[in-house]
Amino acid sequence: MMTCWFFLKNLLSKHEDVRASLSAKYKYIMVDEYQDTNKLQAHIACLLAADHANIMVVGDDAQSIYSFRGANFKNIIDFPKIFKNTKIITLEENYRSTQPILNLTNAVSLKPKKNSKNTFILRRKKETRRFFWIVLMKIRNRDLLRIKILELREEGIA
Repeated sequence: MMTCWFFLKNLLSKHEDVRASLSAKYKYIMVDEYQDTNKLQAHIACLLAADHANIMVVGDDAQSIYSFRGANFKNIIDFPKIFKNTKIITLEENYRSTQPILNLTNAVSLKPKKNSKNTFILRRKKETRRFFWIVLMKIRNRDLLRIKILELREEGIA
């Protein structure tokens, strides 16, 4: 898959006519989970948006979990430096969790990220679910834990 990304980046970088044609065809670009993009993917998005700067990215630098696949949370931090007219909209209202969990999330972070300023508040008035949390203070391999959590979530367990 990486070969495909390299090919596309080289195509867009070296062939202005192709880049301009694709940029004209895709006038509005949206990238979800931008914190989980690698440098190559971020570069491709920037190349496609170079003419019109109509690009919107969504993501949270504090939730970058794919560094083992080359994801770089700095992509989302550097985005406003690349696109000078960036408007940042911070979403702090949480509709799915309970206040004790949000308090824990706000107080504890497995790996704080540079420039992360997120503070979450509960939007629901009534707490309808109960969760049991075990906070692991010393985790040697955070990536393995993240992978396991994702696997459990996909199985509907977490």
